[in-house]
Amino acid sequence: MSREYAQGDLVRIVSRASFTLGIAPETTPLSVREYPLTPDPSSPSWGGKNKWEYIEGKLALVVYVLRNRLNQVIGYHILCEGRKMFCKANVAHKYFQEVERTDARRRFSQIQNARPSD
Repeated sequence: MSREYAQGDLVRIVSRASFTLGIAPETTPLSVREYPLTPDPSSPSWGGKNKWEYIEGKLALVVYVLRNRLNQVIGYHILCEGRKMFCKANVAHKYFQEVERTDARRRFSQIQNARPSD
């Protein structure tokens, strides 16, 4: 099972094989989708130029975790470069790499284990 992200986690968008994440700027609300690293001119979304904006390598903050009635994660609302966007959970688990986790219990244990300076 892949790791679930929590509200407040900082993640970096990475590529896998020949795909990465991108957004179509004309969609409302902004939605994150998988796109090939090298666009295929024969695909219907090509249109002579890229109609999407790659977000690979950028940092994003998880601002909301969307769950179903069984408490399973189905999507994330992320904040990337000042824009709020939605990403499905199965896509996020493939392309998100955790940078920092804001877990209060982890921070508390680090404070407890720190040695006092004399």
